[in-house]
Amino acid sequence: MPLPRVAILLPTWNGEKYLHEQVDSLLAQDYPDFLIVSRDDGSRDSSPAIIADYAARYPGQPLLVHGDLEVVDEAMCQIAPSFVRYQGLKPLRNSFGRLLVSNTVTGCTALCNEALLMRALPVPAQAVMHDWWLALVAGAFGRLSYIDAPLLQYRQHGANTIGAKEYKQPPLLKGFWQRLRDDRHRALLQGLAAQAQAFHAAHARALSVAQRLDLRMAMALASHHLVVRKLALKFFLSR
Repeated sequence: MPLPRVAILLPTWNGEKYLHEQVDSLLAQDYPDFLIVSRDDGSRDSSPAIIADYAARYPGQPLLVHGDLEVVDEAMCQIAPSFVRYQGLKPLRNSFGRLLVSNTVTGCTALCNEALLMRALPVPAQAVMHDWWLALVAGAFGRLSYIDAPLLQYRQHGANTIGAKEYKQPPLLKGFWQRLRDDRHRALLQGLAAQAQAFHAAHARALSVAQRLDLRMAMALASHHLVVRKLALKFFLSR
């Protein structure tokens, strides 16, 4: 049986003389899963600053763990042993920039910690999918970890909202001008740009310069100019 998570309540009031010793004692415990919840009751000494210092030094890192699935039909007969390979996904290519245009997280396999939820919620209406939004937050501020094994069976039937779609290498278009004029994915790119805009609005101040640049490039996917959209997409897919 997994050990339960323990919340340690630590009210403070003018306790600076002993507060360091008390918190250090709590952090030295060998119990692995606990949370210190502190509330100050109007201290006039440095108690609030001491607690704020500990909170800054021991932040929770947003973490998302996800895995593969076995694709089966209505009768539970196997269609593909790996959902990831069936769809041509690359879950280890999970940098923040790559995640802006390609989601590899299947929500029903995902496990996330409290730090991720605190950063990610509420999920905005512009998010393409909730699991994609969680992946973006983990990619920007924490870590994604992939388990290369089927964690459950994904039943494929006629009423799937999204469903598993077998990846097939797209046919090569003939000629430079045909490739340039191909605009089949405009609606999808506009959705990605809207999601990037929402992420920028929610988290821009906490992002690095490089991450903000990635968001600007993702927002360019909604450009009115086809060439700009193609250059922005190529920027991400080449990474």
